[in-house]
Amino acid sequence: GDVVELGSPANRVRIVAMGPGPHAASMLGVWAVDAGFLFVSDVHVPRSDAAAPPAERAATECWFARWATERLPDDVVVINSHSAVRTPVSRLQRYLESSLCRPAAAENTG
Repeated sequence: GDVVELGSPANRVRIVAMGPGPHAASMLGVWAVDAGFLFVSDVHVPRSDAAAPPAERAATECWFARWATERLPDDVVVINSHSAVRTPVSRLQRYLESSLCRPAAAENTG
């Protein structure tokens, strides 16, 4: 399947296939379930605690925000290999509310 679970019942770690996205055709996340962390490498690279992604990374960051908010509890914290910023999934929900992640409003055709 899409998840491989390792460890003991009190210390579960899941290797999660994230599927294709704008960054790569296949990606994996490592979710330390009981510790409340998800590790990813290049798919989520925040540079601050802002409520919106960096504009130059919007396609990838918005894709990841949708993926994470649909699959992870709000209190899981995302850590990555390229910055020291830690992102709770609840902040990724705010990414989706930003103008960078919202689809353009459909025009009213009357």
